[in-house]
Order: sequence, then structure tokens, then C-alpha cells
Amino acid sequence: ANGVEFESINVLEDDNAFEELKALGVRMVPIVARGKDWANGAVFRDVARVAGFEWTGHEMLSPEEMIRRINGILDGALRFAGQIPEDKLDDMLPGRPRSYRQLAYHIFQIPEVFLNRVEH
Repeated sequence: ANGVEFESINVLEDDNAFEELKALGVRMVPIVARGKDWANGAVFRDVARVAGFEWTGHEMLSPEEMIRRINGILDGALRFAGQIPEDKLDDMLPGRPRSYRQLAYHIFQIPEVFLNRVEH
């Protein structure tokens, strides 16, 4: 997007990837890096800076719209999680170091963590 060529590196599959992160002094993912310059992949303004294009900002969602969207995601996750047989919940996801149960928990944990950050 934005006409910027990039290489996506999966730290779970590339043995050298963590060494590259260490060389940058980084211990988290996702990140975006160009040379020795890097940014937290979740901070779009900083990603734009590293990628070399102008950040045009974004419009904040109203609390009502945020709640509507979060509820839609959680409702869908509840439906999908309910389709996984109970005896399969602890099976590992293909190519990932987490189980279906852990993924389901993580989905519901995200809004809670967000609210804790906003409220405190």
C-alpha cells in the first residue's frame, strides 16, 4: 500500500529474525524497520515516518461507534469459538504457538486491556 515495497518477516519461522531485532535493540513485534530506524507496528504515525510517506492522521471513532464495532467482533468471536469442539480447544493453531482456547481468550482480552489503558 502507498507504493512502498517491503519484506514481511515472520519471527516464528525465520531463525535470524530475532537476531535482527536484537541488533536494533528491539524486543517486541510487530515492528517496521528501514535500516537502523524502526517503529512499533501498531503506531501508524511512526510506521509512516519509517516507510517514508506523510501521515495524514485519522479520525477518532465516537465511543458509541467503538462499542458497536467491538461488540460486533466479540459477537462473531463467540459464534466462531462456539463451533470448535470442546475436545479440540487445546489443539495448537496451524503454524502458531498458541491453542484455539488461547486465541479465543486473547480476542476477548484485547478490549479489556484497551479499557484499562484508557481508564488508568
